[in-house]
Amino acid sequence: MNKPATQAEAAKNPNTAGKISQKEIDRVLEGGVVIPPRPEILTQIEEMARNEDIDLRSVAQLISKDVGLSAAVFRLAGSPVFGLRKKPATIEQAIPVLGLRQTTSIIRSESLRKAVSGASYPKAYAALWDRFNEIGLLTAIITDSLKIRSISPEQAFTAGMFCDCGIPILMNKLPGYCAALKQNDALNWPAIPEEDDKHNTSHTVVGHLVARNWKLPDLITEAIRDHHDVENASPGTRQLIAALQFALRIHDLINRRDGSEWYAHREFVLTQLDIAESEEKEIAEEAMEQFHYAS
Repeated sequence: MNKPATQAEAAKNPNTAGKISQKEIDRVLEGGVVIPPRPEILTQIEEMARNEDIDLRSVAQLISKDVGLSAAVFRLAGSPVFGLRKKPATIEQAIPVLGLRQTTSIIRSESLRKAVSGASYPKAYAALWDRFNEIGLLTAIITDSLKIRSISPEQAFTAGMFCDCGIPILMNKLPGYCAALKQNDALNWPAIPEEDDKHNTSHTVVGHLVARNWKLPDLITEAIRDHHDVENASPGTRQLIAALQFALRIHDLINRRDGSEWYAHREFVLTQLDIAESEEKEIAEEAMEQFHYAS
């Protein structure tokens, strides 16, 4: 059985670091940030998946042992993003229909919620969790509606779920980080890059390390790392990053926020997603309609 990577291993592994320098990693970890270990259930499912004769009922039995995971499967399995026409009645029914990849995506999302939630500000963390779910759903809706075949729905959903996962981890360790979120239960979304600069840290570095430690696909880990640094993103991740940024924009529109960062990335997003300026509003409105139906 694979052991979870330690803090040092996660930081020093060259595959973990990617384009992030060791100096940047050290700067974040010196602030007392702890990268959550990979959940044991993901390791177990990965080992089961190596068996060509895997019985998805055995996966269902494993999940059924955890009430929280079972509830998450029921909740998310009924979402249109996972393509089920009818909500399953039992875990045993859900897993074979969802398939292993989509089941793993749901388990990752619920495991992330458990890993990053804090006890001190429960309403703020609940609001953050809602945001992560909503960004995941919107990212999947965008990639599906624009027929971006290189990105699967579960990849889009996972990228949206994890793209800002570094924020609650930093909130747990740095008292002043995103203080407004703690005070008003995430009613107002701050400029996160400014929070990073103020506290000499980086939520994208933290998110990247979490994704690598949890062995997410390179496409997703690189998108998390570069979703604010779009112009320096590698060609292979640009469409996913553009979908993430468009999802963030639509989420701001739904919540009547200005989202000033959008204006810096708008041209990049429209180019990468092959959206004409005249189509932008209509596509955003269609995505919002699908989002409200799905949620």
